[in-house]
Amino acid sequence: MSSSLYLFDIDGTLLSADDLHGRCLVKAAAQMFNVRPNPDKLNYAGMTDRQILTALLEECGVVKGRIAARIQECIEVSHSLFSRSAHQAELVVLPGVQALLTDLKAKSASIGLVTGNIEIIARKKLEIAGLGDFFEHGGFGCESHSHRYELVLSAVRKFQETRAAPEKIFVIGDTVRDIEAAREAKAISVAVATGRAGIEELAAHNPDVLLRDLSNTEEFYLSIDNH
Repeated sequence: MSSSLYLFDIDGTLLSADDLHGRCLVKAAAQMFNVRPNPDKLNYAGMTDRQILTALLEECGVVKGRIAARIQECIEVSHSLFSRSAHQAELVVLPGVQALLTDLKAKSASIGLVTGNIEIIARKKLEIAGLGDFFEHGGFGCESHSHRYELVLSAVRKFQETRAAPEKIFVIGDTVRDIEAAREAKAISVAVATGRAGIEELAAHNPDVLLRDLSNTEEFYLSIDNH
């Protein structure tokens, strides 16, 4: 157990959240670039905050060079907007999550994050939900990576700075992009149908493990045992 690394997505995997975070991204893009983004045109499940902002702005016709020059400032504005409204966020810990994380921690497992959220927003969500103490390192949407699998590799590198390389890396997430990221990072994908993607959609992308949810800790362990 201690030689394995468990990397969890947040939204749709650990937590069910309202769209406060998404609204802050849209508002930041609108304020910074004087445009009217339409998030309904995007399937942003599994995208990083940086990717979401870029896609929103490109859809509005903003040229790539202008986006690149101000994207970091736009991310910071989105964080400021979220911080001012964070107390209003409706965040629900999904079934079984608390029990699984508690058990992994008791077994001295390495537990981290791979999320499209920028780190400061990710940490704030987990703090509000009472899960902040479980996670040490992670790969986050504020990092200047083009692909989600690079966030997996980033998280792994951070853990390896203080401990031996893990024998197994599990990426637990609720989107097709989580499955693809795990595969590209040569990690084991554990897909959970607790987000927007149904179990059939996830199954079509051949995750290594497919679960309806994380409500049964023993089932989780049994399902990953052969990987």
